[in-house]
This record gives sequence, C-alpha cells and structure tokens, in this order.
Amino acid sequence: VSQSRYQGSIELDDVEYNFNISLPLEKSYELGCSDYILKGIIELKHEKDQFKIDFDPFNNNACNDIITIYKNGKEFEVRIP
Repeated sequence: VSQSRYQGSIELDDVEYNFNISLPLEKSYELGCSDYILKGIIELKHEKDQFKIDFDPFNNNACNDIITIYKNGKEFEVRIP
C-alpha cells in the first residue's frame, strides 16, 4: 500500500489529529472567487473522533462559502466566514 503525500498530523487545541487530503484542494484566483476553496476533501481522525470536510458538497465547483462537515457519520452544512 503506497502512502499518500497528502497525509500527516496536526495539533488543534492540544489534541493531535491525523489528516488525509483524499481529494486535493483547488482554488480559483479570479476576482470574487479567490476567498473560497472550490473543491477538495480533508479527513481528520483522533482516536474515536472522525471528521470529513467537503469543500464542494454540491459537486459544482461553485464560488461560495458552503461546506459540509461530517462528524462521526453526522452531516452538518456550514457557511464559513
């Protein structure tokens, strides 16, 4: 099994999470769109907690502030600032 170059660990609030970018993050630099990630999926894991962040929940590469966060199987639609 080959290891992805998009894996590693990060510390958030004194808790270490393993992360995996399962779909590379994509961004557009056109005016009005550069504030948002258009596409990509990040997965975070710590012991029993698992999170998945989908930056394109509607599969349309839209320039918007809506993402979907999955926490331990539950889905939350979120607007990011």
